[in-house]
Amino acid sequence: MMRKLMTFMIMIILVTFFTACASKGINKDDSKKTEKKGGTFVISLSTDPISYNPDSKYDDNGYVVNQNIFSRLVKVNIKNKVIPDLAESWDISDDSKVYTFYLAKGVKWHDGVPFTSADVKWTFEEIIKKNGVIAYNLANIQEITTPDDNTVVFKLKEGNAAFLGSISLYNSFIMPKHIYEGTDWDNNEANKKPIGTGPFKFVKSESGVSVELEANKDYFKGAPNLDRLVFKIMSDNATAAQAFYNGELDALLAVSVQTSEINKLRSTAGITPITSEVLSYYNVSFNLQNENFKKLEVRQAFALGMDRQEILDKAQKGVGTISQGYYPPSIDWAFNEKAKVPDRNVVKARELLEKAGYKKDKDGNYFSVELLLFTMEPLPDIATVIKENMKEIGIDIKLNTVDWSLWSQKVFGEKNFEATLLAGYLGPDPAALGDRFITNASSNFQYYSNPQVDKLLKEAVVFSDKAERGARYKEVQQILADEMPLVPITNAVITEAKKDYVKGYPSDEAYEKAGTFEYTYVTIEK
Repeated sequence: MMRKLMTFMIMIILVTFFTACASKGINKDDSKKTEKKGGTFVISLSTDPISYNPDSKYDDNGYVVNQNIFSRLVKVNIKNKVIPDLAESWDISDDSKVYTFYLAKGVKWHDGVPFTSADVKWTFEEIIKKNGVIAYNLANIQEITTPDDNTVVFKLKEGNAAFLGSISLYNSFIMPKHIYEGTDWDNNEANKKPIGTGPFKFVKSESGVSVELEANKDYFKGAPNLDRLVFKIMSDNATAAQAFYNGELDALLAVSVQTSEINKLRSTAGITPITSEVLSYYNVSFNLQNENFKKLEVRQAFALGMDRQEILDKAQKGVGTISQGYYPPSIDWAFNEKAKVPDRNVVKARELLEKAGYKKDKDGNYFSVELLLFTMEPLPDIATVIKENMKEIGIDIKLNTVDWSLWSQKVFGEKNFEATLLAGYLGPDPAALGDRFITNASSNFQYYSNPQVDKLLKEAVVFSDKAERGARYKEVQQILADEMPLVPITNAVITEAKKDYVKGYPSDEAYEKAGTFEYTYVTIEK
């Protein structure tokens, strides 16, 4: 017997999250205001998108743009909740093996061709075939069928209570079959001028300068409030901040906000900074094939050498909290409060390094290691503190800061690194742990492998009962605390900023119907 998952209604909420998402100008004095439409919204972007194929490669900057061009079956909103997109509703079988999606009717691609269930089937089968970013998450699919143009059915080999979450994120955008079928999806001309079903249409891009989109007046959820959306490419954070103060930008994404800039943003009239924690933590991840980090004692020493309170105070200006374990505590049913990261102990750290067979050189160092990171605040500041911390225990850190594209190539593509500093989204469901820690999973770039962890994480998604699932996730966290393939530092905090005349942004009372980085409901009121 099928159970109906949900009937949807508009939900009004107060939003703060890692987005510049949306509302229709809902304010406390809404009865006295008329909603404003039109205008151009200009926002910072740290680098050019790698590609406008939204499912092929990891690309954070591309994701920000693609969120507005393409649609998904379902998406995650600013409260980490799975909400409708192309699928208006869905059914899930009692054993979580059959997911039936009922699609919105009358949807058209930006070139006017009707969207159908065939596009959905083709997209997911192509991701699997071409080993797209989320191909690992789709390995459990047995069959995808399309009973009619507005219905698509996923039949899974094994029950998976987290399947909705796994297709609601990042690289799960539905692509146009009529444009890509029979072509090389990495070299299709549409990758330069994308065609989606989303709220905005691609207009043009100029490398290192900008990406411009225009409102899709035929958007199936209603035309966006804005006429135009412009992403200014600004790789230098200081330049982006100055452009924001000068009025050249209406908002700054978190990647453009330097930690040192937060106090100025707070004190400048006409500007609203938004700081919030996300389902993520900053961490140092180790390449477990590296001769140094193969040794548990070295990983333990690294953890004991970090002064996480100093990192919070100096690198994050005291904004945020220290990570207490291997999963964000906000999803309490899955969080293991006993699987703790150890407190700093320099003496014990040195003892572990000597136990592992290391001898100090003339400079007092046991060995040197390159810490790879990309140019996103506050990672450079965190890395600077870690470098000083590690010096005290005899590990010489060489910092290598690169742009996102090169970092992604080295880490995800070549796995050519010793240790790296990053954060990573672990929602909307704790099944996201599987993406990072199951052997050979899509985001398991550390070469971590533990059969018991694999078993527990694969079992956890089969159950719908939170107690059953939570027990397994908690056991996994304890194993991670014992084996340390990475070391959590602080819970990830992001700060964005907007001009006060921008409405329908995370600081406003907004509808919960927008996805992350989606600007459908932003209005400019000046």
